[in-house]
Amino acid sequence: MPSRVRILLLVLLTAGLSACGSTTIEATATTVAAQSVELGAELTDVLPEMVALATGLGDRIVDGGPADDADLLRIRDLWAATGGAMNDIDPPLFREIEHQLELLDTAVDRKRPADADKAARNLSIVVTTFLERYPD
Repeated sequence: MPSRVRILLLVLLTAGLSACGSTTIEATATTVAAQSVELGAELTDVLPEMVALATGLGDRIVDGGPADDADLLRIRDLWAATGGAMNDIDPPLFREIEHQLELLDTAVDRKRPADADKAARNLSIVVTTFLERYPD
C-alpha cells in the first residue's frame, strides 16, 4: 500500500475516532415514600399488582414527576419480596420477569414511554403464563 494511502487512512481513522464524544448524564434526586411488602406475600397477589403498576407507566413517564419512580420502586420492592419463590418454581419465567423489570428500569431512567409500555405488555404475558401454569 502506498504511503499516501496509509497516511490518508490514518487521518480518516483519527478524525473518525475523535468524533466520538463522551456522554454526561445528570441524576436528579427524588424522594419517595416507602411502602412495606410482607415477606411471605403470595405470588398470586404480588404479580398482578406488579402488572397493574407497570401498566400505564409509559403515560406517567410522559406526564413527568416522581410517580413513575415511585411505581418502579414499588414494583422492585414487590419483586424483591417474592421473586425468590418464583425462581424456585419456574426459573425461565423468573429470568423473563427479571428482564422485563430491567427494561422498565431503563424506560424510566431514560424517559422512554414506549419502552415502558412494551415491557408492561410483556410482563403481563409472563405473569399470565405463570398464573395459568401454577394457579395455586
